[in-house]
This record gives sequence, structure tokens and C-alpha cells, in this order.
Amino acid sequence: MNNYVPGNRMKNTLILTWMGLIILGLLTTPIIDSVNFVTDDSTEVDYDTNIFSTRGTRGEPWNINGTKIFENEDHTLDRDIIIYESGSLTLKESTLTIDQTRDNEYQIIVKDSGKLILENGTIKSNFAIKVTVQNFGTINMKTRSYLLINELEADGNSKVIIDDSEISTSDNDLFVHLSGFSNLEMRQQAKIKSKTFSGEGSSSIVLDNSNIIADGFTLNCSRVNIKNNNNVVNFAVDSCLNFTISNSVVEELTVSNCIQVTIEDSTVVRNSKIEIASNVRIENSQVTNLSISYCTSRLELSGAIVEGLDAFDCEAVIITDNSKITDSEITTCQDLEISDIFELESLQVDNCQNSVSIIRSTIEHLSVWAPYMYMDGSDIRSTKDELDILTKATTFYASDTTFNHALNFSGNTEAYLININPAGVMPQVYVTGNAEASVYWWLTINVIDNESNPLEGVEVNLYDYFTDEIENSSLTDIDGIVQFAVLSNVITSSGPKHSENKSYYYEGIYKNYKTVDSRSTRMDHNRNRELIFGESLTEDGEDDDDEASFLEMYLGVIIVLILIIIILAIIAGRGSGEKKKSPPPEDEGPRRPGPRGRGGRGRYPPPRGPYRRMK
Repeated sequence: MNNYVPGNRMKNTLILTWMGLIILGLLTTPIIDSVNFVTDDSTEVDYDTNIFSTRGTRGEPWNINGTKIFENEDHTLDRDIIIYESGSLTLKESTLTIDQTRDNEYQIIVKDSGKLILENGTIKSNFAIKVTVQNFGTINMKTRSYLLINELEADGNSKVIIDDSEISTSDNDLFVHLSGFSNLEMRQQAKIKSKTFSGEGSSSIVLDNSNIIADGFTLNCSRVNIKNNNNVVNFAVDSCLNFTISNSVVEELTVSNCIQVTIEDSTVVRNSKIEIASNVRIENSQVTNLSISYCTSRLELSGAIVEGLDAFDCEAVIITDNSKITDSEITTCQDLEISDIFELESLQVDNCQNSVSIIRSTIEHLSVWAPYMYMDGSDIRSTKDELDILTKATTFYASDTTFNHALNFSGNTEAYLININPAGVMPQVYVTGNAEASVYWWLTINVIDNESNPLEGVEVNLYDYFTDEIENSSLTDIDGIVQFAVLSNVITSSGPKHSENKSYYYEGIYKNYKTVDSRSTRMDHNRNRELIFGESLTEDGEDDDDEASFLEMYLGVIIVLILIIIILAIIAGRGSGEKKKSPPPEDEGPRRPGPRGRGGRGRYPPPRGPYRRMK
């Protein structure tokens, strides 16, 4: 009998084949491990076997779209380097030399999200070479790395980050150009030493404790930010949207054609100029010998120490937050606002075309003229000649302000003086020509109830004592206080208009009640008065209490309706009783019974009480 089974033969063959492959793998493993393979993720030609060659074996560009890391290695390369498609080349403690036979024979291109990373690494060449970063490419240099090249060009959302590193060339012939939406960020004493540095388009530059040294600058970009830098010299910015310096020391800075210029956070600026800027803000910084011209929107000095400022043709100048101004001049501005200043030692303003406002400030020497002058809560210590210039305004308004000299008004000036020299004697006021000076004092009224509680929302009316004409009206605040600036007298060139200072009386209206203080209050200085609402409340005219009147009327109507209902009920009750108690019928003799039909009855009523029908 034949025991041959075809399936068993096939199974035996497969087993023997697998056993042979396993034995072959075990024998070849030591040989494979002894071979040093260099992998290349590039989808193009693989040059890894001879990429770092000697002269005479030049090849195609080295295309990198994978990850290449060299650590503690020095190599020489004689071809282009193209890093693309998220590939990266990293040099750690390594040097890569591009071997050329002439200038710009080769180049380095980082594009399409590729990255060139140097960590204490160096790239250099024996001839001039160009590095281009474009289309989201990135160069990241850190830890004392060097890129010794002759040209750097960044474009199209690319980024160059230099941290404690340097981009330069041995012959100082470096050209740096930024364009598109590229970004250059320099940190930790990074340096760029170049002959020409330019930026344009929407590119941006950040210098953090770093510096760019260049013979010529052309920065026509969207943003330049210099911060934490102690040595910025001869830096020029032209046509920048936003230029900011913070916590830095800058000398010989030139900024022109910018939308926003900001100098802030303890920055020191010396011997510099800003030309044609929309907004200039100097905050908490020290400025010496700064020239600003054609500030088309506003110049703001906030908490600044300014000496030798020369500003020309500014739309609005704002000096605030305890800035200190000395030996400065502003020529041709529209509006000047000074607020919360305690040391304005010397400022001259020529041709202020609209208004000057001085609020809560101490002015040592201020020479300014404007059509409208406004002062509130200030101390003016100017010389007599300087003060005479102030008072030549067309409209002069001063409230709670102290002057150290007499006030002279002339021409057609209209002056309004409210509580002048509040802590002392009011200065002399002299008026010539058609000028007038109206003198006001504060009348403060405290409105309370009979338990001395402040009353909020009381309407207080102020009347002229002699004419009974209402002069002013206002509501009390949460503290029950209302304050009026009350005219005392009007001084003209021929003397006061009124033989005596004007007098007033006042009334308060609160929840349809009023109280009147009819005493004469003469306003020859500030006055404080008290108005009490309490048991002496009097009804205010006709139908004083509308709510009470309405309530009384409403209750009266209800009472009348109730009475009418009661009367109708009584009448209805009487009518019902009469029907039930109708008189008995008269005796008319025997009556004949009426016809009796189905459901009918005779003329006589049926017998009363229950009865049973007999069958």
C-alpha cells in the first residue's frame, strides 16, 4: 500500500526553507554590524558616500529634506546646500567649510520649512558666499555660533534667530536684506556686522540685548523693536510702521517716516532726531538733545526726564505723569496739555494755534501764548514777563490756581477767574482795552435731614438775591453736596461792573417738599452753607404731594361706590318685602270656581300646606 501524501512533502519543504534563512541571518549579523552606514532621507541623489570630498570631485547640490546632525565634526564641502521640505541640518560643536574657486560659486538655501541649526557651530567659506532663507525657512544660531558669509537674504515668512552668536565677514563686506514677512530676532549679545543692512515690506526686527553695526541702514519695514541694549550707536530707521526702544541706551538715532515711535522703560536717548512721525511717545525715559519735527498726530511725554528737547510742527503735545522738562522749546503746535507735572523748569512754546491746558501742575518758567488758556489746580511761578504772555489769550480760564504776580488782561481778552490763590490773597487784576475779568468763588451747599444724614438727589436752585432770577441749578451728590462757581464781580477797564459783590439765596426741592434759605449770601470769597430738610418741611405750591392727592381721590371714589352699593341694596330689599306682604283681597262675596283643566286651577288658591289627593 502506498503511504505517500502530497501535502506532507510541501510542508517539509517550507520548514527546511525557513530553517535555512534563520541560519543565514545568524551568520551574516556580525558582518552587517561591522559596516558603518550613513543614511540619507533625501528623495534625490544620495551623495552621503562622498559628500565631503576633496577638490576635483565636485557634484550636484546636497539636497536635504530629512534630518542631518553632525556633532564634533569638521567637514569641507564643494557644492550647494539646499534644505527644504521640513528637512534640517544641525551642526553641534562642528565646522562646515564651503570650498569655492571664486565668489558665490555655491550658495546655501533654506526654504519650504527647512531649518539650519548651529549650536556652537560655524559655517564659512574661502570666497564670498550667499545664504538665502525663504518660504517659512528658519536659521537658528545659538551658543556662540558663527555664520561667516557675505550676503544674507530673508524673504517670505522666513525667520532668522541669533542667540549669543554672530553673522559677519572678515572684510566687513556683509549685505543683509529682509523683505516680505521675514523676521529677524537677535538675543543675548548677538551681533550682525555689515556694510549695508536693509529691511522692507512687512518684515520685523527685534534686538534684545543685541546690536547691528552697519555703515548704512535702510529700514523700510513693519516693526523694529530694540530692547535691553546698552550700546546702540548710529542706528537709522526709515519708513517703519512701529519703532520701539525699551530699556536701552541709544546715541545718534535717526528715525523718519514712521507711524508709531515709542521710547520707554528707562531708555536713554542722546543726540538723536525723529522726523515725520504720526505718534511719538516717550515714557519713563531720559532724553537729552532730541529733535522732533513734523509729528502729525501727537507727541506725548509721560514720566520722562527731558533736557534740550526741540519739537517743531506737532499737532498735539501732551506732557504728563511728573515729567521733568528743562531748556526745551516747542515751535508751532495745535494744542498743548500739561498735567500732573511738578518740575517744569523751563519750557518755551511759540505759536500754539489752539489751546493750552495746565492741570494739577507746578510751572517754574513757561512762556506760551494760545487763543485759549485753561488752568486748573496749578501753581504758576513764572516771571512777570512770562505771565504777561499767558494773559494775552483770547479766552483765559483759571480755577483753583495760584499766581505769584499780578494778572494783566488787555485787548479783547475774556478772563474767568475762579478761586484764584485759594491758600492766600487774590492777586491784583488789571484790565485795559475791551478786556473783562469775571471773578468767581465757590459756593458749597451741604444738604442734610434733621438727623444730619446727607441727602442725595436734592435739586438745589440758586437765585440772585435782588432780582429773584435763577442763576444755576444742580443735584446733590452721594454726600449731599452741591457746588456752584458763583459770579462775584466783573472787572473792566473802567472798574468793577457792580458796586458790591453779588449776593444770592438758594432753595432745595426734595420729594415734592422744599426748604428755602432766604438769607443774603455775599460772594466776596468762598462760602460753605448748610441746608436742612426736617420737621420744617413746607408744602411746595399747588398740589404738592401728587401721590397723596391721588390716593385721597382714589379712596374717596371707593367710599362713594360703597355707599351707592349699600343704598341700592336697601332699596332692593324693601321692594322684595312689599311683594311678599301684599294686602289680602277684599270681600267680594262668593266666587265661582274657574274652569279646571289639565294643569289649570281655579280662581281660589289651593289650600296651603301638605295634602294628599284622594282617589
